[in-house]
Amino acid sequence: MLAPRLLSLVLVVCAMASSSAAAVVVRQKNSSTETYPNVYPPHIWSTADWGAKPPSSPLNILDHPALRILIHNTQGRNSPDLTQPYAYTVARQIQDLHMLTNGWADSGQHFTISRGGWILEGRHNTLSALSNGKQFVQSAHSPGMNTEAIGIECDGAYGSVLPTEYLFDSLMNLMASFLTSRVHQEPTLDRFAQYNFVSFRFILIYFPQTDCPGNIFYSVLGNIRSALSKRLNKPIVHSWPDLRPQNSGGNVHALQVCPSPPFLLPLAPKFRILSRLTPLFFQYLLNAHGSNISVDGKYGDATLASTKAFQIANSFLPADGYVRENTWRALIKTVRQGDTGNHVRAVQKILKRNGLGAEVTGTFDAATAAAVRTLQRWRGLTQDTIVGPETWCAVLGGSTPAEMALEASFSFGPVVVD
Repeated sequence: MLAPRLLSLVLVVCAMASSSAAAVVVRQKNSSTETYPNVYPPHIWSTADWGAKPPSSPLNILDHPALRILIHNTQGRNSPDLTQPYAYTVARQIQDLHMLTNGWADSGQHFTISRGGWILEGRHNTLSALSNGKQFVQSAHSPGMNTEAIGIECDGAYGSVLPTEYLFDSLMNLMASFLTSRVHQEPTLDRFAQYNFVSFRFILIYFPQTDCPGNIFYSVLGNIRSALSKRLNKPIVHSWPDLRPQNSGGNVHALQVCPSPPFLLPLAPKFRILSRLTPLFFQYLLNAHGSNISVDGKYGDATLASTKAFQIANSFLPADGYVRENTWRALIKTVRQGDTGNHVRAVQKILKRNGLGAEVTGTFDAATAAAVRTLQRWRGLTQDTIVGPETWCAVLGGSTPAEMALEASFSFGPVVVD
């Protein structure tokens, strides 16, 4: 379970052999403030510290702050080596892969967190751009998100095990610092509502399928949101993902999450988890309402036209093809065990993609009910296996206030993974 010191300390882990216990030295806390007494700005080792190569071409510095946080896992070896030298090695390996194999100008992600909890600047100029809260380095960690999302690469593969306590601790500390403007600066503005916590699965055109952040990691994201909200004394609000017709085609994820207009932002966090299957899931729902479009996971012309027609029929203005909460709520209907049809297929498809075991049959069977119950448990919802509006929101990837009731603690992955 979560130790009381978690989410507040940066840990320094001494060298260890795979068969021995880790010797942990706790770094002294940095100072906090009365505004956020539970937020301690972490130390971040720069690209110069770990010996990064210079970028192969100039990096684009954008004159706006980041809007989201996106979590990846490297899908590499779950190494038992928790030392700083190993963290540096991983950072250099990632940069070599991204520059020499992918052909990018630099490491794609903004930050890397090792299994030992070391936080490293990934892309050059990230720290300097973020320090004033007004700029952002364009990245290469995810199509469609590179001009708006902070990319955090968590070293390891988390499809079947959770990250180590040290990685979790640093991840939480880093995100809390972003959300309170406490990265290398004193907090001058609560920008919590300006960030959306996003974690989604995607496929790159020329690269193998990835499963960021990993099915098991995905299962505790509700707990992470709960821990952050408690730590920052901010409630979790209803948040349905916004789907817009951009960056579709090929194998690239066909979605983006567009932020609400600034004047509509609530003074509360809006945490979101997105899946590449959202367009596909959405197409099933359109077909359930009389459309006859191909369920291909791409937000193409036919899907856009059907979306606009549905919005016009329901008097949703503007009828622009952007799928917001009102469109989602009009598309869904409550389904339960024994029901059949495209609404059931939509639920089953995304449950299966997220490792919950449901098969896409169109019939709400016992296996689907069990998968729904698991998701409801993960998200703090009533475990009745009925997919009503709250569970639809969770299935789709949104957040609900029910997550506030989740414990901000959970078991961690082992240091040594068999």
